[in-house]
Amino acid sequence: MSYFRKEKDLKYYVRVFVSGVLAVFLVSLTSEFFQWPAESFMEALRGLAYVPFFLVILLYFYDRLAKRVLGKRKPQKTDEQEFLMHTSKKVMEELQYGKEEFKKLQEDEKFQTFYQDVFFIYQNGESEAMNFDNLEKRFSEDDFAYDAVNVVIRETKNLMEKKKRESSGQDKNQGDE
Repeated sequence: MSYFRKEKDLKYYVRVFVSGVLAVFLVSLTSEFFQWPAESFMEALRGLAYVPFFLVILLYFYDRLAKRVLGKRKPQKTDEQEFLMHTSKKVMEELQYGKEEFKKLQEDEKFQTFYQDVFFIYQNGESEAMNFDNLEKRFSEDDFAYDAVNVVIRETKNLMEKKKRESSGQDKNQGDE
C-alpha cells in the first residue's frame, strides 16, 4: 500500500480541513431548508464547528499510527524479482549495456517471452518441450537480444547448478541428524 509510505505534508491536512469546513457548511445550509440536523443554519454551524478540527487531528494520528505499524514492512522480494535482478546485472556487467539497451530489451516482446520461459525453466527444470536449446534457437545472431540471451541462459544454468548443490548439501545435513 503506497498510501502509508507517502509522507503527508501540510498542504494535505489543509485540504482535509477545507473539505471539512465545506462539508459542515453544506450540512448547515441543508438545516436551513429541512430543519435537519438543527432548526437553523447558525445552530447547525455552531453544533458542527468542531468537526473539521477533529477530522484533521484524527487523520493526523491515524496516519502516524498506520505509518508506524504498516509502513515499516518491506515488501518481500519474489524469486522472479531476484532472478530478474541477478541476470540483468550479469547482462549489464558482461555486455556493458546502458539504459537505452535495457529499454530496447524491455520493449522487445520476443525477449520478454524468452525471459518468462527461462524463469519457468529455472523453477521447474528443463523438459523436452521447454529447454535452453529451444529458447536459444528463437534468436538469430543478427538479433539485438542474441548476446543478452546467451548471457541469461549461461547465468540461469549457473544458478540452477548452485541451487542444486545447495539442496543436495541440505539433504546431506538433514541425513546426518
